[in-house]
Amino acid sequence: DIVKLEIPESAPKGSRYRINAAGDRELDREEQHEMTLLLTAVDGGTPQRSGTAVIQITVLDANDNAPVFGQAVYEATLPENSPIDTVVVTVSATDADEGVNGKVTYEFSGISGIAKQIFSLNERQLDRELVSDYNITITATDEGSPPLSSSKTVQLSVADINDNPPLFEQQLYSTYMIDNNKPGSTLCSVTARDPDWRQNGTVIYSLLPGE
Repeated sequence: DIVKLEIPESAPKGSRYRINAAGDRELDREEQHEMTLLLTAVDGGTPQRSGTAVIQITVLDANDNAPVFGQAVYEATLPENSPIDTVVVTVSATDADEGVNGKVTYEFSGISGIAKQIFSLNERQLDRELVSDYNITITATDEGSPPLSSSKTVQLSVADINDNPPLFEQQLYSTYMIDNNKPGSTLCSVTARDPDWRQNGTVIYSLLPGE
């Protein structure tokens, strides 16, 4: 495109003329960070004389991009006896801006108090019998002004291990029977419970030989 600007020869020496950005399209540093304009000045004489100047434009960054996470959803499963400092999931967010506008920091947000204790430097292990699922929101924030941020939720399921023995409701059961008790009669009822999940929590009863 050619933009024409007519300047009379009577214009004072050293006059300045503004070149405005076109109004139909915004500058976008992430799309094009440098532009070169060739400015040509032509007189109206015969023969016609001209001169040129190169205008180098550098588009400065504005904090117009929020951090973007690499995945739409993060899911993880790990055993409840996982040792301290086990890596649960790796998340990453990128920011198309540059400098401090593109520097991303991470923090937990919108998580329960117990999750905040477990997923930190505090030495606590997971316990599926206490909490079996966690939804942990991680917020990525850049250092621009004003700062922009985006958040993702990590869906964490705690896998069960067989870490609980069955426990009887009573430590001691006492019963009585008469000497003419019929075969198959019920002597007493006992109950044991196991807080583990599925087959880990299925209780099977058996009688051991008496002394």
